[in-house]
Amino acid sequence: MKNLVIVCLILISTSANAVFFSSSDLYRWLKNDLNGIETYEGGMGKGYLMGVLDMLSGTIPRTVCYPSAISALKLKMVVFGYMQNNPDFRSTSPDKLVYQALTNEWPCK
Repeated sequence: MKNLVIVCLILISTSANAVFFSSSDLYRWLKNDLNGIETYEGGMGKGYLMGVLDMLSGTIPRTVCYPSAISALKLKMVVFGYMQNNPDFRSTSPDKLVYQALTNEWPCK
């Protein structure tokens, strides 16, 4: 009986899967957003970039020294420009890609 209960619980349980996106997805979202095509994904892309920047601003020692008056547009342009200038970005995960773009643009000296 105990085994039957365990089997039933296993069969009716749902699996939790994290939803991830690729650097190609981020590139497409930023490209559309910069071209004035407003989508849910464009908002996700902007939010993702701002979240990564916020996270990096709290690292000790600081790894990204961005200007205090940075706009979301400037942030998008920096990351998107880095992606355009480095077409092999598709093999890099989005978190590493954004980190590379930001440390390339605003390294701490």
